[in-house]
Amino acid sequence: MNPDLLEYAPSEVAFDTDRVDFRAAADGNTGVFSEVQAEDVRSGVVFRLRPANWFQSVDRLITSLAALGRNWDSYGAAPIDPEAIMIARQVAHDLAMIDGVPQPVIGGTPDGEVGFAWDAGDWSLDLTVDASPCLHYVYLDRQDPRRETERHVRNLRELAFLLTQPPKR
Repeated sequence: MNPDLLEYAPSEVAFDTDRVDFRAAADGNTGVFSEVQAEDVRSGVVFRLRPANWFQSVDRLITSLAALGRNWDSYGAAPIDPEAIMIARQVAHDLAMIDGVPQPVIGGTPDGEVGFAWDAGDWSLDLTVDASPCLHYVYLDRQDPRRETERHVRNLRELAFLLTQPPKR
């Protein structure tokens, strides 16, 4: 797996365990972990051998968005961009390979993008995937508004941290 998750390339890593903890492999002695960066090790992000159980159903939902034609929401929505669907499927796979990422709610946006949403009560995260190399997300913290952020990112590192390391109250 590409630990940086930059280009949404499929994982081809083969391990004989269910989880790979980069903190345990930080010594750099194994070639498999040679691309692990210091921030991955410090963040405590744990990568899985296989996608989470929710991946199959989420992948089907994303794929089904291709059937939405123009005006699918009766308010003039654009059809979902096929390239956005392809990228969203890879994003879903990459997120499913990170231990602890909860299942997202999937939907289309009026602009023809694919939306991912997580709501845990105290916090929520909305991710929008289009045909560009950037992902747009909005993170809301209902207990500490200073933590709220809206950004465009080119990798999933920050999202992985937000989804797996929720604020401690």
